[in-house]
Amino acid sequence: MGAKLKRSAQNWSVKKKLIASLIIIVLIIIFIFSFFIINAIRTSPKVNPSNILNEMNLNSVILDEDGNLLEQLRSDENRTIVQLNEIPKDLQDAIIAIEDQRFRSHSGLDFKGIGGAIIANIKSRGIVRGASTLTQQLAKNVYLTSEIKFDRKIKEALIARKLEKSLSKDQILEAYLNSIYLGEGAYGVQEAASTYFDKDVSELSLGESALIAGITKNPSSLVPYYLVKPESVNQDSIVIGEKDILGEKYTAVFNPQSLERQKVILDKMVELGYITSEEASEASNENIEEKLVVKNEEKKDISSYFSDYLKESVIEDLINEQGYTEEDAERKLYTGGFKIYATVDSDLQAEIEDIYDNLSNYINMSSLSTWKNDENNNIISDGNNPGIVYYSKNNLLNSEDNVIIDSDEFKKNSNGDIVIDSQKLNIYSGAIDINDYYTVDNMGNLLVHDMGRLSLSPENYKINEDGTVVFKSQFLNEHPDFGAINDDGNFIIDKSYFSNDEDGIVQPQSATVIIDQSTGYVKAMVGGRSNNGKKVVNRATKPRQTGSIMKPIGAYLPALDNGFTAATPIDDVPFLNDKGEVWPNNYDFRSRGLMTLRESVEQSINTNAVKTVDQIGIKKSMSYLEKMGIISKNGNDTFVTAKEDKKYNDENLSALALGGLTHGISPVKMTGAYASIANQGKYLKTTAYSKIEDHNGEIIMDNKADPVKVVSPETAYVMTDILHTTVSNGLAIAQKARIRGDNETIPVAGKTGTTDQNADVWFSGFTPYYTASVWVGNDSMSIKLSRDSGLAAEIWSTVMKKAHENLEPKQFEEPENIVRAQVCTLSGKAPSRNCELDPRNVVKEEIFAKGTEPEQPCEQHVYLRVHRRTNNLAGPSCPSYLTFSKLFFKREPAYDPSKHNNVLPEDHEYDPPLQTTNCN
Repeated sequence: MGAKLKRSAQNWSVKKKLIASLIIIVLIIIFIFSFFIINAIRTSPKVNPSNILNEMNLNSVILDEDGNLLEQLRSDENRTIVQLNEIPKDLQDAIIAIEDQRFRSHSGLDFKGIGGAIIANIKSRGIVRGASTLTQQLAKNVYLTSEIKFDRKIKEALIARKLEKSLSKDQILEAYLNSIYLGEGAYGVQEAASTYFDKDVSELSLGESALIAGITKNPSSLVPYYLVKPESVNQDSIVIGEKDILGEKYTAVFNPQSLERQKVILDKMVELGYITSEEASEASNENIEEKLVVKNEEKKDISSYFSDYLKESVIEDLINEQGYTEEDAERKLYTGGFKIYATVDSDLQAEIEDIYDNLSNYINMSSLSTWKNDENNNIISDGNNPGIVYYSKNNLLNSEDNVIIDSDEFKKNSNGDIVIDSQKLNIYSGAIDINDYYTVDNMGNLLVHDMGRLSLSPENYKINEDGTVVFKSQFLNEHPDFGAINDDGNFIIDKSYFSNDEDGIVQPQSATVIIDQSTGYVKAMVGGRSNNGKKVVNRATKPRQTGSIMKPIGAYLPALDNGFTAATPIDDVPFLNDKGEVWPNNYDFRSRGLMTLRESVEQSINTNAVKTVDQIGIKKSMSYLEKMGIISKNGNDTFVTAKEDKKYNDENLSALALGGLTHGISPVKMTGAYASIANQGKYLKTTAYSKIEDHNGEIIMDNKADPVKVVSPETAYVMTDILHTTVSNGLAIAQKARIRGDNETIPVAGKTGTTDQNADVWFSGFTPYYTASVWVGNDSMSIKLSRDSGLAAEIWSTVMKKAHENLEPKQFEEPENIVRAQVCTLSGKAPSRNCELDPRNVVKEEIFAKGTEPEQPCEQHVYLRVHRRTNNLAGPSCPSYLTFSKLFFKREPAYDPSKHNNVLPEDHEYDPPLQTTNCN
């Protein structure tokens, strides 16, 4: 009996401990939950239910640094508010049926739905069903974000209860239908009706209403069509149309998932008694694919290249720094009531745009493009197997602007099919693009004209394995307007089936970026020149090959930070690559011999840049490009590493020393890199805005960049001084960049760059005030320029003269630890008496970072005895009357022509003879 009592007591003790533990756990859970609730209440946004439609319609604004309005980002570009009585009852019912079937009866939270969602998710061991009511979704859409956090759900519930207390169900439904994002930039049902069906929301059918309602679950995957690049279109896809986004062509492909979702909604509406089975069946049979449209609205001319770049930057930062999805970031930009403080100097921006719009008034821009033609006057690419880059207009279009398929480019089969084999059509899987053409205006300017895709569904044609395309006879019979064989035997495709940019885009194009190096702020940006052509592609942000402007940042600045000085000698003699071939050549095919690093920059010597990178190492060069923002650790850049592509990458001497990059570098990135030299060796991330405030005036993003040390102020100053003398004393093309005649009042430091056959020309440089880059080139790299980089330097000077018009004279700031010293420019050492006797005047004053100035005297200038008859070195036994004394410079190591393709440098006469004459 006692044992029983003892066991009972022990069991009760265990039970008490379990109960106590459970109570503690429950109390902890209650405490944590209470904490989240209290915190959610404290941090919830202010809600004014009576003003909810206006909350949705908060326009973001772009302001200058003084708070003056530059641009208003109107939300009504994406949303048109409509009243509930304008929205079809079918669309209202479809939304309620699929999103919140107890909407009319709950008080903001659907506890039955929550319970069902929990059970369904437990059974599936994942999130397969949500339980947010329309009211909760409205709260999220208007006041919160899509961020997946527990406290957001609490805030959502709290706001939903407030809305339910203050608004009627119809008011909540109206607000919801105007707030939801429905893909393709359409906010609200009115914009969705316009976007997908080109009609007013009141005109939507039951089938169309159910299709739009289906988008709400996932606007990324349930839109009626999605946009893909033409080459990615499958042959089985149904093509709805094509869309032009910032100059890029996309094909709109029907999304069959949207029909599957439509059926789910129609079935649900039948289940809930909103419609009959017959009505659902009729709606399912609507030919939605034929009703869908793809709208290409002309972009309103309210934004410059700068503000487009600014908007892209804000969206990117909202995603990367604030955790927004891309959809939420774009939505918040236009509808979040942001105050975006732009870095642009609006007056300077307008002035630079005016220069570009009237560039021919400043610089002769006529006949600058050069190209190769075939026998039919089409522009062709270089190489052994040249292809057609642009057709001559007369070879592509007839007088009525219809496409001509010549008689030898097609055949008609016995069944009536037309089989075309022509370069005029670019055949992709699921799309047919028409090749572009060119014209030349009366000023000699090349104009390129963009042609669109054929507006056809893939079922109307067939692509054969040999690349030919077959237009089926059935389609041709049903659409006689598409094309026909004319009297000359050519097949003519009607212009109603494709687009044609008749104005054309002027060539060559150009881009300019101006940055305040002390802040990293972009002060002006122009991404192209316009001459009746479209101004849509921002070339300031597009990568291009860089040429010699890569030398300072890829070769010489890293070298100066790793033992080189401005006076370090580099021997301009042939360099042999891994294959034993002489590479590279200098622009003038000369081999000058010994030159200082400064002279190598001033004269833009290719061999010396390559030797410098070879000496410091590929990885070392790359490490500095990373500090200067050219290479990104996360790979979000245009530099191709060996890790990204083992075979074709930029980890080589050509890319790092000469700018022969796989993709190139954009003008904005290049300007940011040069700005780090101008900013005393500190890189600041290039930015288009300083901060963003919400509609309550709270700063949500402070864009002040933390400086990254690239090099010391002393090293940066030495590089600056080298680039300064490059413009003052270097090649004539660089001297064109001066903005004041003597290049001293407001000095310019910079470098020109030219790629193979003048495909791209650059000037990147800076003054004590601003850093800027100018790129000039044709949109197709198969078309070259008739001028060198002096053209870019001239434009740079024109632009920067305007930027410095009212600025006071100012010099580059010299750090304290800069010293000046005499140096022998052939040895890089302190000059000896013999150095001073060299007739080439090799003793010069140079600047150095303190501690790097030469201390050891030059011992390479030597007097040696020479045999008078043989001009060899005289042996020790030769009498004095057969010899004379001559000054030589002894290279270290001695130069052996046989190791350099038997080329003798221009200064070889100062080398000691390699052979000795002995007098016996």
